Amino acid sequence: MFNLNQSKTYFHPVVFDTIDGDGKKLKIEFDAEFPRLGQDEIKAILDAKPVNTTEETIAAFMQEATDCIKADLAKYTDLGDNAKQAIAQGCATSLVELFGDRIHEKKLVTDEIVSNRVLVGFRKVKDGDVDVTFTDESKTRALNYRGAIGAVAKSWLKSIGIEGIAKN
Repeated sequence: MFNLNQSKTYFHPVVFDTIDGDGKKLKIEFDAEFPRLGQDEIKAILDAKPVNTTEETIAAFMQEATDCIKADLAKYTDLGDNAKQAIAQGCATSLVELFGDRIHEKKLVTDEIVSNRVLVGFRKVKDGDVDVTFTDESKTRALNYRGAIGAVAKSWLKSIGIEGIAKN
């Protein structure tokens, strides 16, 4: 018999060890809620394909480069703001021309990419005696807990039948 579960999400245990404030080993356990994904969606996560279009990626790179160059130009007090902006944009354009192919290189998948994409809820997470409600803020706080990102990624990989990703 083939039992096809059609719910959009499922829970899987996350277990990891960390160190408490006194330097003692502390075992953390909770249930992560993961989305049921198709093979194409799983492959996209594991390939860490960027979600931005080429234009968005270049625009973000240009803005970051321009801001960085403008910060460096701030020490030149004899230049006006318009001159600094023009120099920064010109330099950023040159950087895109020089390194454009590298901007689009495939990124390596990381535990952080996987965990942020697949963690859509949790249970058995408490703040003292109070259950913590899953929100974007509580997700960020939970994933920032030492050891949590790797543990969530490992739990998801195990839940889909992959024990781990080989790392070089």
